[in-house]
Amino acid sequence: MRILLFLLLILLLLLLLLLLLLLLLLLPLLLLLLFLLLSLLLLLMLLLLLLLLLLLLLLQLLLLLLLLLLLLLLLLLLLLLLLLLLLQILLLLLLLLLLLYYYCCYYYYYFYYYYYYYYYYYYYYYYYYYYYYYYYYYYYYYYYYYYYYYYYYYYYYYYYYYYCCCCCCYYYYYYYYYYYYYYYYYYYYYYYYYYYYYYYYYYYYYYNNYYYYYYYYYYYYYYYYYYYYYYYHYYY
Repeated sequence: MRILLFLLLILLLLLLLLLLLLLLLLLPLLLLLLFLLLSLLLLLMLLLLLLLLLLLLLLQLLLLLLLLLLLLLLLLLLLLLLLLLLLQILLLLLLLLLLLYYYCCYYYYYFYYYYYYYYYYYYYYYYYYYYYYYYYYYYYYYYYYYYYYYYYYYYYYYYYYYYCCCCCCYYYYYYYYYYYYYYYYYYYYYYYYYYYYYYYYYYYYYYNNYYYYYYYYYYYYYYYYYYYYYYYHYYY
Protein backbone atom coordinates (compact mmCIF):
# COMPACT_ATOMS: atom_id res chain seq x y z
CA MET A 1 0.00 0.00 0.00
CA ARG A 2 2.79 2.25 0.85
CA ILE A 3 4.46 1.39 -2.41
CA LEU A 4 1.41 2.23 -4.32
CA LEU A 5 1.13 5.55 -2.65
CA PHE A 6 4.72 6.25 -3.35
CA LEU A 7 4.28 5.43 -6.99
CA LEU A 8 1.31 7.64 -7.20
CA LEU A 9 3.28 10.39 -5.60
CA ILE A 10 6.11 9.91 -8.03
CA LEU A 11 3.64 9.94 -10.88
CA LEU A 12 2.16 13.11 -9.62
CA LEU A 13 5.55 14.63 -9.37
CA LEU A 14 6.35 13.56 -12.87
CA LEU A 15 3.15 15.06 -14.06
CA LEU A 16 3.91 18.22 -12.26
CA LEU A 17 7.37 18.29 -13.75
CA LEU A 18 5.95 17.59 -17.15
CA LEU A 19 3.48 20.39 -16.71
CA LEU A 20 6.21 22.60 -15.48
CA LEU A 21 8.33 21.61 -18.43
CA LEU A 22 5.45 22.27 -20.72
CA LEU A 23 4.89 25.55 -19.06
CA LEU A 24 8.52 26.36 -19.46
CA LEU A 25 8.34 25.39 -23.08
CA LEU A 26 5.14 27.34 -23.65
CA LEU A 27 6.24 30.41 -21.75
CA PRO A 28 8.66 31.70 -24.44
CA LEU A 29 5.97 31.05 -26.98
CA LEU A 30 3.54 32.94 -24.88
CA LEU A 31 6.03 35.68 -24.36
CA LEU A 32 6.76 35.67 -28.04
CA LEU A 33 3.08 35.85 -28.77
CA LEU A 34 2.66 38.56 -26.23
CA PHE A 35 5.58 40.42 -27.73
CA LEU A 36 4.14 39.98 -31.16
CA LEU A 37 0.81 41.18 -29.98
CA LEU A 38 2.38 44.14 -28.30
CA SER A 39 4.44 44.83 -31.38
CA LEU A 40 1.38 44.67 -33.52
CA LEU A 41 -0.41 46.97 -31.18
CA LEU A 42 2.50 49.36 -31.25
CA LEU A 43 2.69 49.12 -34.97
CA LEU A 44 -0.99 49.80 -35.23
CA MET A 45 -0.60 52.69 -32.89
CA LEU A 46 2.30 53.98 -34.95
CA LEU A 47 0.27 53.62 -38.08
CA LEU A 48 -2.61 55.36 -36.44
CA LEU A 49 -0.33 58.13 -35.24
CA LEU A 50 1.20 58.36 -38.66
CA LEU A 51 -2.22 58.56 -40.22
CA LEU A 52 -3.23 61.09 -37.68
CA LEU A 53 -0.10 63.04 -38.41
CA LEU A 54 -0.79 62.87 -42.11
CA LEU A 55 -4.31 63.95 -41.53
CA LEU A 56 -3.12 66.82 -39.42
CA LEU A 57 -0.60 67.73 -42.08
CA LEU A 58 -3.28 67.61 -44.72
CA LEU A 59 -5.51 69.66 -42.52
CA GLN A 60 -2.72 72.20 -42.10
CA LEU A 61 -2.20 72.26 -45.81
CA LEU A 62 -5.88 72.71 -46.33
CA LEU A 63 -5.97 75.46 -43.76
CA LEU A 64 -2.97 77.06 -45.39
CA LEU A 65 -4.63 76.85 -48.78
CA LEU A 66 -7.78 78.23 -47.28
CA LEU A 67 -5.77 81.02 -45.72
CA LEU A 68 -4.13 81.73 -49.07
CA LEU A 69 -7.51 81.74 -50.73
CA LEU A 70 -8.79 84.08 -48.10
CA LEU A 71 -5.78 86.30 -48.63
CA LEU A 72 -6.39 86.27 -52.37
CA LEU A 73 -10.01 87.01 -51.76
CA LEU A 74 -9.05 89.84 -49.47
CA LEU A 75 -6.68 91.16 -52.10
CA LEU A 76 -9.39 90.92 -54.70
CA LEU A 77 -11.80 92.68 -52.40
CA LEU A 78 -9.19 95.32 -51.73
CA LEU A 79 -8.60 95.77 -55.45
CA LEU A 80 -12.31 95.93 -56.02
CA LEU A 81 -12.62 98.50 -53.28
CA LEU A 82 -9.81 100.54 -54.86
CA LEU A 83 -11.48 100.30 -58.25
CA LEU A 84 -14.77 101.42 -56.78
CA LEU A 85 -13.00 104.26 -55.05
CA LEU A 86 -11.32 105.29 -58.31
CA LEU A 87 -14.63 105.02 -60.10
CA GLN A 88 -16.26 107.22 -57.50
CA ILE A 89 -13.43 109.74 -57.84
CA LEU A 90 -13.78 109.72 -61.64
CA LEU A 91 -17.52 110.12 -61.41
CA LEU A 92 -17.08 112.94 -58.96
CA LEU A 93 -14.59 114.64 -61.27
CA LEU A 94 -16.91 114.14 -64.20
CA LEU A 95 -19.75 115.60 -62.20
CA LEU A 96 -17.60 118.58 -61.25
CA LEU A 97 -16.57 119.05 -64.87
CA LEU A 98 -20.18 118.89 -65.98
CA LEU A 99 -21.19 121.35 -63.30
CA LEU A 100 -18.34 123.62 -64.27
CA TYR A 101 -19.21 123.33 -67.94
CA TYR A 102 -22.87 123.97 -67.23
CA TYR A 103 -22.03 126.88 -64.98
CA CYS A 104 -19.60 128.42 -67.46
CA CYS A 105 -21.79 127.81 -70.48
CA TYR A 106 -24.89 128.99 -68.71
CA TYR A 107 -23.28 132.20 -67.54
CA TYR A 108 -21.51 132.67 -70.85
CA TYR A 109 -24.68 132.25 -72.84
CA TYR A 110 -26.63 134.27 -70.35
CA PHE A 111 -24.10 137.07 -70.48
CA TYR A 112 -23.87 136.85 -74.26
CA TYR A 113 -27.64 136.82 -74.64
CA TYR A 114 -28.04 139.63 -72.18
CA TYR A 115 -25.32 141.65 -73.86
CA TYR A 116 -26.71 140.92 -77.30
CA TYR A 117 -30.22 141.75 -76.17
CA TYR A 118 -29.05 144.95 -74.52
CA TYR A 119 -27.00 145.89 -77.57
CA TYR A 120 -29.90 145.10 -79.88
CA TYR A 121 -32.31 147.05 -77.74
CA TYR A 122 -29.93 149.97 -77.56
CA TYR A 123 -29.31 149.83 -81.28
CA TYR A 124 -33.02 149.55 -82.01
CA TYR A 125 -33.77 152.47 -79.74
CA TYR A 126 -30.99 154.51 -81.30
CA TYR A 127 -32.10 153.59 -84.79
CA TYR A 128 -35.72 154.45 -83.94
CA TYR A 129 -34.64 157.77 -82.53
CA TYR A 130 -32.44 158.39 -85.51
CA TYR A 131 -35.18 157.45 -87.94
CA TYR A 132 -37.66 159.61 -86.09
CA TYR A 133 -35.25 162.48 -86.20
CA TYR A 134 -34.67 161.93 -89.90
CA TYR A 135 -38.38 161.69 -90.56
CA TYR A 136 -39.00 164.86 -88.62
CA TYR A 137 -36.22 166.61 -90.47
CA TYR A 138 -37.51 165.35 -93.78
CA TYR A 139 -41.05 166.43 -92.95
CA TYR A 140 -39.80 169.80 -91.88
CA TYR A 141 -37.78 170.14 -95.00
CA TYR A 142 -40.71 169.04 -97.15
CA TYR A 143 -42.93 171.57 -95.48
CA TYR A 144 -40.30 174.20 -95.95
CA TYR A 145 -39.81 173.22 -99.55
CA TYR A 146 -43.55 173.26 -100.14
CA TYR A 147 -43.77 176.69 -98.61
CA TYR A 148 -40.80 177.83 -100.61
CA TYR A 149 -42.23 176.37 -103.78
CA TYR A 150 -45.55 178.04 -103.12
CA TYR A 151 -43.79 181.30 -102.52
CA TYR A 152 -41.78 180.81 -105.66
CA TYR A 153 -44.90 179.97 -107.63
CA TYR A 154 -46.60 183.04 -106.28
CA TYR A 155 -43.61 185.12 -107.15
CA TYR A 156 -43.47 183.53 -110.55
CA TYR A 157 -47.12 184.21 -111.12
CA TYR A 158 -46.65 187.79 -110.09
CA TYR A 159 -43.63 188.05 -112.31
CA TYR A 160 -45.56 186.53 -115.18
CA TYR A 161 -48.33 188.97 -114.74
CA TYR A 162 -45.96 191.82 -114.57
CA TYR A 163 -44.02 190.54 -117.48
CA CYS A 164 -47.06 190.18 -119.66
CA CYS A 165 -47.92 193.66 -118.89
CA CYS A 166 -44.55 194.62 -120.17
CA CYS A 167 -45.17 192.51 -123.27
CA CYS A 168 -41.86 190.85 -123.43
CA CYS A 169 -42.93 187.44 -124.58
CA TYR A 170 -39.67 186.17 -125.91
CA TYR A 171 -37.79 186.64 -122.70
CA TYR A 172 -40.63 185.21 -120.73
CA TYR A 173 -40.74 182.17 -122.95
CA TYR A 174 -37.06 181.62 -122.48
CA TYR A 175 -37.37 182.02 -118.78
CA TYR A 176 -40.30 179.65 -118.67
CA TYR A 177 -38.41 177.05 -120.68
CA TYR A 178 -35.41 177.35 -118.41
CA TYR A 179 -37.60 176.99 -115.36
CA TYR A 180 -39.34 173.96 -116.82
CA TYR A 181 -36.02 172.36 -117.66
CA TYR A 182 -34.72 173.05 -114.17
CA TYR A 183 -37.87 171.64 -112.59
CA TYR A 184 -37.66 168.52 -114.73
CA TYR A 185 -34.01 168.08 -113.81
CA TYR A 186 -34.86 168.46 -110.15
CA TYR A 187 -37.69 165.91 -110.44
CA TYR A 188 -35.42 163.41 -112.19
CA TYR A 189 -32.71 163.95 -109.61
CA TYR A 190 -35.21 163.50 -106.78
CA TYR A 191 -36.51 160.27 -108.33
CA TYR A 192 -32.99 158.98 -108.75
CA TYR A 193 -32.17 159.86 -105.16
CA TYR A 194 -35.32 158.15 -103.90
CA TYR A 195 -34.43 154.94 -105.80
CA TYR A 196 -30.89 155.03 -104.53
CA TYR A 197 -32.09 155.67 -101.00
CA TYR A 198 -34.54 152.75 -101.16
CA TYR A 199 -31.84 150.44 -102.49
CA TYR A 200 -29.44 151.62 -99.87
CA TYR A 201 -32.02 151.19 -97.09
CA TYR A 202 -32.58 147.60 -98.20
CA TYR A 203 -28.84 147.00 -98.30
CA TYR A 204 -28.45 148.54 -94.89
CA TYR A 205 -31.26 146.48 -93.44
CA TYR A 206 -29.75 143.32 -94.87
CA TYR A 207 -26.18 143.91 -93.77
CA ASN A 208 -26.86 145.99 -90.69
CA ASN A 209 -23.95 148.36 -91.21
CA TYR A 210 -24.40 151.30 -88.96
CA TYR A 211 -21.16 153.03 -89.83
CA TYR A 212 -21.90 153.01 -93.54
CA TYR A 213 -25.40 154.27 -92.95
CA TYR A 214 -24.14 157.01 -90.75
CA TYR A 215 -21.55 158.01 -93.32
CA TYR A 216 -24.16 157.94 -96.04
CA TYR A 217 -26.55 160.02 -93.98
CA TYR A 218 -23.82 162.53 -93.34
CA TYR A 219 -22.98 162.57 -97.00
CA TYR A 220 -26.64 162.93 -97.94
CA TYR A 221 -27.13 165.69 -95.43
CA TYR A 222 -24.11 167.51 -96.71
CA TYR A 223 -25.18 167.04 -100.32
CA TYR A 224 -28.73 168.00 -99.56
CA TYR A 225 -27.54 171.09 -97.78
CA TYR A 226 -25.34 171.92 -100.73
CA TYR A 227 -28.22 171.38 -103.12
CA TYR A 228 -30.51 173.53 -101.00
CA TYR A 229 -27.88 176.21 -100.89
CA TYR A 230 -27.46 176.04 -104.63
CA TYR A 231 -31.20 176.14 -105.21
CA TYR A 232 -31.66 179.00 -102.81
CA HIS A 233 -28.79 180.83 -104.41
CA TYR A 234 -30.24 180.22 -107.81
CA TYR A 235 -33.61 181.41 -106.67
CA TYR A 236 -32.19 184.65 -105.41
